[in-house]
Amino acid sequence: MGSSDERGVTTQWIEARVEYAAGPLHAELVADLFYDMGLHGVLLEGPDRAAGSVGLRATVGPHAVIGYIPFTADSGKRCARLRKRLQRLSFPTRLATRLIDDRDWAQYWKSHFKPMKIAPDLIIKPTWEKYRSREGEIVIEIDPGMAFGTGHHPTTILCLQLIRRHLKPGDTLLDVGTGTGILAICAVNSGSSRAVAVDSDQTAIAVANENRGRNRIAPDRLLLLCGDLTEPVKARFNVVVANILPHVVMELVDRLERVIEQGGIFIASGISDEKSDTVIRKTRGRSIKIVEVQSRDGWTAFAGRYRL
Repeated sequence: MGSSDERGVTTQWIEARVEYAAGPLHAELVADLFYDMGLHGVLLEGPDRAAGSVGLRATVGPHAVIGYIPFTADSGKRCARLRKRLQRLSFPTRLATRLIDDRDWAQYWKSHFKPMKIAPDLIIKPTWEKYRSREGEIVIEIDPGMAFGTGHHPTTILCLQLIRRHLKPGDTLLDVGTGTGILAICAVNSGSSRAVAVDSDQTAIAVANENRGRNRIAPDRLLLLCGDLTEPVKARFNVVVANILPHVVMELVDRLERVIEQGGIFIASGISDEKSDTVIRKTRGRSIKIVEVQSRDGWTAFAGRYRL
């Protein structure tokens, strides 16, 4: 996880908790600020949230978005920048910060992250939970660390289900914004001949690397790259998947031609229902025929075929 360094020193983080008045897209607008600052592992908290997942935690208190800032010499400046940007929003917010370490983060996940059945034969389980698999089941072990993607968030569930339906044995897959690596790991375990996973956050790449090892996947089957969207990628793929923010999905669509095969499948998630029409319209305008749209708990994901 966002863990101890080589000398065994525990990494510390500033937990930035932003409370806000509930309203359409308010959580997404606050979360956008965290992602724009390069922060991952963002949590949404609120009384109408489903418990037990990255991005969704049920509480009796107010709605809140929580992000984690590495504790460094410039973390104070980053908090000040976040506070200033929050003040520019059109709705009131309240920022509170506290210092935590990896042990605090680990304890949270051990109490909230449980094994989950994504499909009849696909199980996602945390490394610290026991699960007796049945014949034919694919069991993926994940430790989220300080990265996004346990399999419990609706956006991740939708992506995993679309991968299972549209990935064919032997297909190659590109995972843009991989987080914990869960989507790419699922692809390899579902028959992908080779997957490449990209994330702009080096912490996420480190977490994905650990999860690749936990699932006994060789580096030549799943290559991990740190970089912006498709920038470090030099090949074309049968399937491209992205579980990221809506405006980033639309930016990726503009770059898709360089990394997807003719007739390839593009799977996108991380899109609120309110923004789904805009993202799908932009995608259709880039020679992608939408073949499936799914929604879950206020989130939309879709699969499209590139230039039939």
